[in-house]
Parts: sequence; structure tokens; C-alpha cells
Amino acid sequence: PAWSLSLEWQFYLLAPALVWLLCRRAWAAATVALLAVGAALYRLGVFGVFELPSIFPAVGYLFALGIGSRLLYPTLKRARFFPLAVAFGCLIIALIYRDFLAIALWGAFLAIITGQPQAPHERIAARIVGAATQSRAAVAMGARSYAVYLAHWPVIQALAYFVFPLAAFTQWQALLVLGPATILATLVVAEALHRFVEKPMIRLGARLARRPGRQRVVAAATEASP
Repeated sequence: PAWSLSLEWQFYLLAPALVWLLCRRAWAAATVALLAVGAALYRLGVFGVFELPSIFPAVGYLFALGIGSRLLYPTLKRARFFPLAVAFGCLIIALIYRDFLAIALWGAFLAIITGQPQAPHERIAARIVGAATQSRAAVAMGARSYAVYLAHWPVIQALAYFVFPLAAFTQWQALLVLGPATILATLVVAEALHRFVEKPMIRLGARLARRPGRQRVVAAATEASP
């Protein structure tokens, strides 16, 4: 996860300006165009060669897509369309055009969570999605998902370091030994990270955000939203 963390630090530094620009129609189109140019230059190798997309121009358009989705969420919730049809179309695009996989999958997900069911089978699908994503177990796992992401690879490496020298495991034997142990250990480590690192930092961030100066900044950003 180290490449992802370095990328996220870049995003955190740029996010306030990015949100400010996307909230203003006069600047939004120019910002999207600049992000597209950055992505094109990255693909041409202008910024160098990266084994993983750990530089902001490589995926800046995906960050912008997430921000834009949040800004448009109220409008999308009021729109009337057939969410399953849109989601299915996005999945077809994802299968045909692999370069648009991430965007197409996000479009499918966004259609499901924002669309107003028009037909009986869509209402059934909406209830299934709601049960899967809003249950107590799903919410708890969602709250810990980032900690799971951070913990899983170090846990795999640590277990492999101690387990593999014990015997000449085949690939399937290694999977059977490490699989359950990795899942259990990752959940334990992630729970510790969530309780003793993530939640205290969230509370600290909330206290900082409640300061008078921070409140004025948040209010100004909210008023600037379309």
C-alpha cells in the first residue's frame, strides 16, 4: 500500500483547491481539461516510468470523478431513470473497454445507489443492495475497510516469512495455510488500527474542523456548491 499512501498524500494537498475549482462552473471545465491533459501526459511517459500509478496526474481524473459524484449526488437522487439498465450498460462498457473499467464500474455503482426504482424488479434489486450495504455487518466492515487495506499486505508478508520455511508447501497448500490465517490476522490488526489510530485521528480532525476559522472555510465551500 505504500504507493497508494504516497498518492493519497498528494491528493490531500490538492483536494481543497480541486473542490473549490469544481464548485465553480467557470473553472470546472478548465479543471477537467487540465486533469485529462495530465492523464494523457502520464500515459505518454512525460513524468517518467512508474510501476504503479503513484503520481497524481495518473489518476487525478478519478479523484475528480469522485468529487463530482458527491457534488451531483442530490441532483442524481432526484433524477428519474432506470438504474438497472444504466448499471447493466456500464458493466457492458467495462467488459468491452478495459481502459474504462474503473469509470464504468463506478458508473454502475452510482446508478444503483442513486437511481429511483421504476419497475418491480428494480425495487427488489434496490432492497437487496440496501440489505447488503446497510446491514450492521456491512457498515462495520465499511468503517474498517481502509484499515484492512493498509494491514493486509504486511500481514501476508509476515505470515509467509514465518510459515514458508517450515515446509516445502505447494501453491495450493500455501493458499490453504495462509488464506484463513491471513484473513483472521488482518481483521485483528485492522480492528486495532481502527480503534487506536483511525478513530482518535477522526475525533482530532473533527475538533480542528469545529474551530471558528475552519467553520468559516467550510461554510464558504458549502455556499459555493452548485
